[in-house]
Amino acid sequence: MPRGAAQLLRVAAAELRTALSRYPDDDYLRSLYTELTATSQSFRDHWERGEVGAWRSAVKLMHHPAHGWTSFDIEMLHDPERDHWIMLYTSVTL
Repeated sequence: MPRGAAQLLRVAAAELRTALSRYPDDDYLRSLYTELTATSQSFRDHWERGEVGAWRSAVKLMHHPAHGWTSFDIEMLHDPERDHWIMLYTSVTL
């Protein structure tokens, strides 16, 4: 599994759980959950942990074919009234 992927899987499962609790009748979210549970053992493993998402900071590693690995600090700003997110990526030298 690529570096940082486990953290992103954990966050994605927890955020989907949060979204489904907020919008239980949303057809897109329900179909996404159905697809992921049918096709991804990693997703099922993270889902079974029962975590709920509330992350506001993270680190993301990306591999550029010419420049190699780059690390980004991510800050997430949430407007709960409109359910909009702004994600700020800041490059960090490895």
